[in-house]
Amino acid sequence: FRTPVAEDFLDDQDDNFGGLFRTQQFTQNSSVATQGFLAFRKDQFSVMLGLAYRDGNESENNGDVPPNPLEFDSLNLLSKFQWKIDDDNKLELTLEHFNRDRFVNALSANQFTNIFDKSILNWENQTRSRYSLSWDNQPVEYTSPLFDSLKSNLYYQASQNSSKNKSESLTGRVRDQIIEFDTEILGFDTKFLKETQRHKLTYGLEASTSKSENRFYREDNGLPPFPNRVSFAPSNTNRVVTYIQ
Repeated sequence: FRTPVAEDFLDDQDDNFGGLFRTQQFTQNSSVATQGFLAFRKDQFSVMLGLAYRDGNESENNGDVPPNPLEFDSLNLLSKFQWKIDDDNKLELTLEHFNRDRFVNALSANQFTNIFDKSILNWENQTRSRYSLSWDNQPVEYTSPLFDSLKSNLYYQASQNSSKNKSESLTGRVRDQIIEFDTEILGFDTKFLKETQRHKLTYGLEASTSKSENRFYREDNGLPPFPNRVSFAPSNTNRVVTYIQ
């Protein structure tokens, strides 16, 4: 899978401007999805800007038990900047940001818990920011004995996930709880392709370092707060991979 680039909206070399806009409606969950892209090209430079937005509610069903009331919306922003240095080399900078919010009134949970039998509400948020710089080299004038083309990519991504619960009982007990997970990853990969008359060779290198941590906070009315309860210890992971196919 790959995200769109400016060339996807520019039919030939004579087109310097293009784009796409569409909106969809889904009756199953009363959601609306809208996407828009704009692409520009000037000499050896090209730019693409994209936006995708969606909002909706819980999905309808034909069962006897109605679904939990739900509301959600998401926004995805994508931009790409390309510089065709010459016939052999191209640089591409990608910036992406994603955000999604969701609210659930967990009516189905009321009958399964004796403590919080009045209401259980949940708010969730997910965000992700990604930055990458890639170099694409496809020699035209000469043939390298090691590769026909290579592509290298340097990237960084930060993601946050948070869940906030508010639970109440018929007797007046209230609990507020927040759980958060953060992950950061910095990585690099490069891939080489070489073809002969009868064979295709792919080989490369991948390396990354990542950091993950989480936070937990709970407070019950009439009781002292319960902070810093973690589901797992903060961790750092380093990976180096080589492959040949």
